[in-house]
Amino acid sequence: MKNIICILIISFSGQFLFAYANTEPIYKNVIAFSGLKIRSAPGMESQVLTVIPYGAQVEVLEETTISESIEWMTGSWSLVQYQGIEGYIFDGFVTDLSLPSQKFELSQNDLQLTYPLLAWAEYNYNEVEKSDTLTFDDMLKVTQYMSQGVTLKREESDAAIKVSLEMENVGISEAYNLLKSMLLTKSEREEYVRKSVFISDNEGRIHRIKINLLSPVEIKQLENGNIKINAVTYHLGCD
Repeated sequence: MKNIICILIISFSGQFLFAYANTEPIYKNVIAFSGLKIRSAPGMESQVLTVIPYGAQVEVLEETTISESIEWMTGSWSLVQYQGIEGYIFDGFVTDLSLPSQKFELSQNDLQLTYPLLAWAEYNYNEVEKSDTLTFDDMLKVTQYMSQGVTLKREESDAAIKVSLEMENVGISEAYNLLKSMLLTKSEREEYVRKSVFISDNEGRIHRIKINLLSPVEIKQLENGNIKINAVTYHLGCD
């Protein structure tokens, strides 16, 4: 009987170790332009160990339930590792999303985000179903069904181009900082922040952001939890 118990314990332990050893590491991208501070403990008053630069990857070791509001964002503290340093970061400034790096994913020094958003989505996600296309006398409407539950819509006419991107498992702060990262210059990013209007729900949580640029952008959290980004560019010279 003892032998059977020992065998069961060894077998169970072996399965546990095997499962643990095969756990895929989780990496996230830093999306804070000024860098992200990694701290010795959760909380803004903790010692700063180092500053992780924009675009760097961190390995997430543990996601805590310790939440905090920084600026307008509500997030949690995560234990991460960066270049051999273990510490805590505020997760409002990291993302699973791919950061824009190609020239066509960036604005052309004009605070116009419609085309960069469209290019970023088509570059980073694959079509998984045939797109729906509707053609009218003066308008083209295209809906693309992409990988990872992404839906991309564009509407083109002589007057404007409108792009709508809906994503699953993305926070509103991730979407906001993603768009900010598509802007080419520091002055553009500062104007983007100045023109941002944050709208709260009945519980005080930000659920909608309007960026009142010449080519306006809206980010909103839908009832199903998805994030939807709407961007429009009006063609100059049109009535």
